[in-house]
Amino acid sequence: MRDGAPDWQGAAERVLRGFALSLLVPDAHYGAVAEWIDDHHLNARVVYFRVPQRRAPAESPERRAAQPILVDMLEVKPDSDFESWIRSELDRRANHRCIDSVAEFRSVDKAVTRRGQIKDRDRHEKDDRRRIDDQRDYVLGWTNEQKVQALITHATSLHQELAKVGAIITELETSRASAASTLDRLVALREYSNWEELDWQRVVTRIGDLHREEEIIRSSSDELKAFSDERDRVRSEIADLDRRLGDLQQDRGGASSRHEGASGELALILHGVVWGCGLGLISVSGRVP
Repeated sequence: MRDGAPDWQGAAERVLRGFALSLLVPDAHYGAVAEWIDDHHLNARVVYFRVPQRRAPAESPERRAAQPILVDMLEVKPDSDFESWIRSELDRRANHRCIDSVAEFRSVDKAVTRRGQIKDRDRHEKDDRRRIDDQRDYVLGWTNEQKVQALITHATSLHQELAKVGAIITELETSRASAASTLDRLVALREYSNWEELDWQRVVTRIGDLHREEEIIRSSSDELKAFSDERDRVRSEIADLDRRLGDLQQDRGGASSRHEGASGELALILHGVVWGCGLGLISVSGRVP
């Protein structure tokens, strides 16, 4: 676009997009290109123009001072092999009047508005599938620096949006996990048939009240304290008696062992006496003759 005409770049893109995406084939290579394209499945749409070496000059479009035409806002790269052919094509393809109002748009045969509505006699077109100011889709120009920068800016915006979406997803996953945990707890409540089984706070409160009552009773009752002291004394005395009983039982066990030993010895002695008397070895005095 020429200086001073950036507002019409979107309109020019819509008018000339198809032409800008086409291939220019020099006449010397036309036969080889046509044959190669016909012999191959391209899996795409291709439009190409046969560019002759010479072409009769085209008639210049009519110009009005109040209504500039689109071709005058375009600049063709100089010193190109196709410069003259492109200028001639633009005079024919971009001779739309640049109109600012719908009233003017209706009054001419061929025109384009800043918002991209195109008129060619009775045919009207406005393709808003893409934003008219979206440079990511632009095809006109000698370099693609602006388009690359627009793509980078858009990619950066997408990465930022992706990060936001990722954060939202993480938050939702956390909320879902929390909700699932809550649901599990609610399902577990079906095991209880009444509120009293779940009212643990009431039980804890009752236990605390009982502990406090116990402390009050313990601290305020001298008689209870005396009973407690006597109980402790009796318990201590019982423990002493248990120890003494254990000692006596041990002594009795030892005495029983000694008694059994003495009884055995006595039985042996008596047995010896009887045996001696039988043999006449022992006299009445108890001596052996």
